[in-house]
Amino acid sequence: MKFRLDGFLQAVLGGKSRARVTSVSAPFLYAQGGIFRRVVDLPADKALSGGFEIDGDADNLLASELDRLNVFETAAYALKLARLFGGACVIPLVADGKGLNEPLDVSQPVEVVELRVFGINQVAVEGALYGDATQKNFGEPEFYRISSQQTQFVVHESRVFPIHGFRLPEMLKETRIYWQGGNAVDRAYKAILDWETTRERTKQILDRKQQPVYAMKQLAELIDAGQEEIVQQRIQAVDTSRGVLNTVAVDSEDAYTLNDMSVGGLTDIISKFEQVISAETGIPLAQLFGQSASGLSATGEGDLRNFHELVEAERARVSNMLERLLALLVLQNGIKGKIPDGWRIKWSPLYVPTAREQADMAKLAVDTLKVEVDAVAQVVNMGALSEAQAADYFAGREQFGLKREVHDGADAQDYAAKT
Repeated sequence: MKFRLDGFLQAVLGGKSRARVTSVSAPFLYAQGGIFRRVVDLPADKALSGGFEIDGDADNLLASELDRLNVFETAAYALKLARLFGGACVIPLVADGKGLNEPLDVSQPVEVVELRVFGINQVAVEGALYGDATQKNFGEPEFYRISSQQTQFVVHESRVFPIHGFRLPEMLKETRIYWQGGNAVDRAYKAILDWETTRERTKQILDRKQQPVYAMKQLAELIDAGQEEIVQQRIQAVDTSRGVLNTVAVDSEDAYTLNDMSVGGLTDIISKFEQVISAETGIPLAQLFGQSASGLSATGEGDLRNFHELVEAERARVSNMLERLLALLVLQNGIKGKIPDGWRIKWSPLYVPTAREQADMAKLAVDTLKVEVDAVAQVVNMGALSEAQAADYFAGREQFGLKREVHDGADAQDYAAKT
């Protein structure tokens, strides 16, 4: 008797085949939300969530403009696109009497009307690059073509405020856009897809934890005789009776056994894949999955510090764009000349201690000061320092209300002459 493989599969599987899994693009995965979106959005949202202040903006003139133009949300969105695509840009719509394809004119007070954001996937170089090797814009495009779902337009480079992708060697850049770089999702999304595959297979293992085996008499003969439909009916009858009645009735010459499969270690396997995602993204498990630190004496402080370092790097990446934008806002009607040239961005702290942590730090500072005072007192008692010198020591640190006197030049000359 010749064994018919196709007949066996037809009888047991009923002609069903496994679905093929195809690859999808990063934007599509990002649009699905969940962890795909979280690995992109979390560092950007954290970087801009606390905002920043402008040192030198005593009257809050720029602060009101930041609110009017929704700068913080716009910058966060641009940073997300830079992480997703490997670069992004902000184009301010400026009422300067010029077209978008003309250089930005800041010789007169201007008005920033709106901010538009585009990913580097929507940007292409239009025309030639700057060719004067003595200028800092050498090798950079003079014009860009921006494409959106509605239209296309050409914009002069002075109106494009880019956010660089992660730095890449020139030979690896696919376009002539100098701010093109690496993205944050290529390897991360592969790791996430592996993790999802592991979770799906874990569910399948749990579904098959108890694997029934139906030993049917004369199965091969039935298949060879073309009786696949009868085989399917017998299998379905056994499955139905077990599912409805939790009782299995088979012929006396058939056999039905239930094999129990061990599922120990599955959670450890999933955790390993989650650690890979954390390693690829640089985002700790506590922030990515909401998992508390595990292990003896584990506090999670190291993970939080690493995450804050990642966020600080993202702030540095978006700072150049923000500084160019603020420099433009300073030139607006009603603001020009009212803010000193020394203005700068002052980021809000990434972590604000709780009241208890502040109390603990204050107590630590008091204990440290007590040790210092006791040490100085001991040195004074030994005669190594005078009380005046000890007072001068604390005055130099402006402790206990003591301050060193500030002398003008004449006093210094008199002192020098007397000594």
